[in-house]
Amino acid sequence: MAIFGLIYILFPKAGESTLAKVHFWLYNISFPLFMLGLSFLLLGDSSLMILLRIFPNILVLSVLLFVINVFMNVRADDVKKLLRQ
Repeated sequence: MAIFGLIYILFPKAGESTLAKVHFWLYNISFPLFMLGLSFLLLGDSSLMILLRIFPNILVLSVLLFVINVFMNVRADDVKKLLRQ
């Protein structure tokens, strides 16, 4: 999550895109629910197993959206400018 924030701060064009907003909400909704399901499973209760079937996939999808966003909105010229500063 620190990498997400760092990229979005250093490259504002990527952070302002619709893809960034979708990535943000998908990640921040799916991560806590995934951790909740995992916690219950590790405590020996499999009643919330449905959380472990749905939310890890949404989490992976959100990370893929982040990668696509970076490839679409971060250019080599932007990185060179940042390195020169």
